[in-house]
Amino acid sequence: MKFDRKFLNTIQSLLPVQIFLCYCFVISSLIVNFAQLLICIFIWPFSKQIYRRINYYLGTLLWSQLTFLYSWWADSNVTVYVDPQDLKHLQHEYSIILVNHRYEIDWLLGLVVVQELALLGGLKIVGKRSLSLIPILGWSWFFSESIFLRRIWESDKKVLEHHIRQLLNGYPDNYYFSFLMACEGTRFTEPKRLESMKYAREKNLPELKYHILPRTRGSTVVLVFEAPDNLVFNVKPGDPIKLGQSLCDLDRQNDIDVQDIKQDGNTSSTLSTEETQSSNEEDENLNIENEEKNIDRELLIDTVALDAAIVDADAIANTDVITDQEVKLNITDE
Repeated sequence: MKFDRKFLNTIQSLLPVQIFLCYCFVISSLIVNFAQLLICIFIWPFSKQIYRRINYYLGTLLWSQLTFLYSWWADSNVTVYVDPQDLKHLQHEYSIILVNHRYEIDWLLGLVVVQELALLGGLKIVGKRSLSLIPILGWSWFFSESIFLRRIWESDKKVLEHHIRQLLNGYPDNYYFSFLMACEGTRFTEPKRLESMKYAREKNLPELKYHILPRTRGSTVVLVFEAPDNLVFNVKPGDPIKLGQSLCDLDRQNDIDVQDIKQDGNTSSTLSTEETQSSNEEDENLNIENEEKNIDRELLIDTVALDAAIVDADAIANTDVITDQEVKLNITDE
């Protein structure tokens, strides 16, 4: 059932509605935290696998309330552009979501994507220790075996090694976790942007206009220790596609199929694909139109799992919307 957006906005603006939603979130989340505490005391010492299975669903109960605010309250959508080959592995492998930390709640975007892949319960973060003290959210991260660092490398290295080895030792079959990481030094400011572009020129890396090149030491350690034989992470410093390449450049290297992830139920996801079709004449017209409009189509890229990128569809020029659920991008090899 689809409601009129103006009617929903009116309902959402009512103070009693806002208080009621806050009350529901706080009470239900505290109940989840208490349940997590109980299983940590009574189940963790005897069976880590059972603990992780139960906590997987408890985490989903808590985090889905936040994704509800993003998708329903804010009426926002996320379009994910991903290689179809990688799409086959996203729900069956451990993964890392590497984002630039530009705004206070930009991490919520990562939650939405992970939920669409039915992996929300296995979400973990790598963050500073003070985050574990935040009521409700921090407590849930703690019980979900997130990794908290002091930002002192000698001690943090040991913490990373210990926690990742512990996670990989005895994690339940057919249960997978994702690490959400906001790299150190990526909070966007103009001085940092200029410093980042200077560093990129010195190291022969792409100069990003909307992102800061991350400090990768910690994430490199995670990749090394989190890679069992059946897992390949394509997240590496210096990869021009990961670090932000325009769609204009990408279309000269590979055909790109666009997957629009849409929700089907609370935790499941349905993936629809529209194959890209374009003639040489259309491609030439596309380039001419871009030159006339001087459209900057730099891909605002945050590495998501394997080779996936989250972008705002409105920021991409020449995107044809087939339906409200399907998107295709007219891109071909030259």
